Amino acid sequence: GGVGKTTIATHIIPTVYPGCEILEIDDNNQSNIFVDSMSIKNFESIKVDECKDKLEELTFRLLDNTEETLVIDCGGGNDTKQILEQIKELNLDEFAKVMYLVPIMNSFMQAKNAEDMSRLLKGKDTLFIFNGVVNTDTVKDDWIFWCGSEKFGIESYHEKLNKPRTLSIPASPYFEIAALSRKTISDFAKPARDITLVDFTKDLFKRHSNNKKQYLKELRAFRRYKAAKDFLDEIIDDIKEEL
Repeated sequence: GGVGKTTIATHIIPTVYPGCEILEIDDNNQSNIFVDSMSIKNFESIKVDECKDKLEELTFRLLDNTEETLVIDCGGGNDTKQILEQIKELNLDEFAKVMYLVPIMNSFMQAKNAEDMSRLLKGKDTLFIFNGVVNTDTVKDDWIFWCGSEKFGIESYHEKLNKPRTLSIPASPYFEIAALSRKTISDFAKPARDITLVDFTKDLFKRHSNNKKQYLKELRAFRRYKAAKDFLDEIIDDIKEEL
């Protein structure tokens, strides 16, 4: 828990695959604040005991529409193991291209959990995601519990697991800032997609030349949208390459 599963499911993937659908399976966390998202076609949150029936329905949908992108956001711990067993039992891999995304944080316990997950997903298309990376240029030095450290006598789980594919997601406050507005980061950045800051500022002044307070309020909001857009633009190519 707390490794950024929902961040990946509701912020990152809809940016790469706009119009995707998200099925959240979790007894403890329901992220239905995103039900009105423009980048998510449909968002549904269910309990773990409803999982099997829902996954059976998915086989029909996957056969009916092979181009659909569906995200299954699993809760942590035993919930994930139970859901993975049901996916295996239903042979969902036979009906669609399935990729397993495993977010982890920079700690020994997370690296150990990744090893356990690697066993469960042996032979599957798996991508380990380093979430909340402070500096993507120094991951090998900073993520010592995954990459190993001769200095501290820590073995490399990356080597131990035969160098699986990895993706780094930089730390950013805009995931949470967007969520506070009941939006994905892609939704949050959208107002800054079609207009420059200069053009927006000029137009804003025309509309609020007699109301400085409103002018400043909307300008500051737009700057936040633009910062989120700039953040996504910096990382999106690397993400698309892996997803």
